Amino acid sequence: MMEYRNIEYAVVQGVERGVWKRSESVAGVAIIGEQSTRLAAVAAAETAIDWALAQKGAARPAGTTRLTTAVASRAGWHRPG
Repeated sequence: MMEYRNIEYAVVQGVERGVWKRSESVAGVAIIGEQSTRLAAVAAAETAIDWALAQKGAARPAGTTRLTTAVASRAGWHRPG
């Protein structure tokens, strides 16, 4: 497990080569995704956490900007139906 902004998340290598899976949970909302590299998966997880916290109204760290829905979508943020 890794931690970013007091939110734990996981990044694990998939069965197929070149697939890294990630999962986070912010305020009971599961955020999952797949990227082609571990670095991309970590970056996407942290971007998704920032976006979810911004939607919740949590303060963003200095130097970050509010993320758009399009950015969150590219990062793999999904709200379960």
